[in-house]
Amino acid sequence: MAAVMHLIAELGSDHRQVIGLALELKQALEARTLGRAIRIVEELDRKLGPHMRFEEKHLDRALEQFIGDTHIQQLKVEHDDVADLLLGLKRILKCGSVPAEIIPLASNGLRELIVHAAHCYGRILLIERLSQDERSRLVERLVASRREPVNLTDWKGAGTWSNES
Repeated sequence: MAAVMHLIAELGSDHRQVIGLALELKQALEARTLGRAIRIVEELDRKLGPHMRFEEKHLDRALEQFIGDTHIQQLKVEHDDVADLLLGLKRILKCGSVPAEIIPLASNGLRELIVHAAHCYGRILLIERLSQDERSRLVERLVASRREPVNLTDWKGAGTWSNES
């Protein structure tokens, strides 16, 4: 039971951090503080890569019996949308300013990320309904996923800061 509680606590912590970072990024964009916005985008990209990869490759499949394939496909679309949002922000912020016209669009995307993270936070409680073997496998896979860090935009094929034009 300790392993499942650790897994739930780890994933819950991830979701709380993402919500906090999304709110901070929204504030940074509205205040047009370029350096802070870039730092937060990079942190979200770094944190969300291993987390969303774990969810898509392991957690969602384990929870499919409870939430169904249609919902899993919707979660994947939402992950793709987050990668697109981060990539778009990287490209825009790389130009050296926070244009006023992107703030409402970015704010909408960040609100969607916050809603997604909040929904996922509740979904992780279903882990308790899995068998002990499945929960143990998920713990191992989460640890392995975190040992192999990858930015979300790289994993989703959206590119990196250095090779974008």
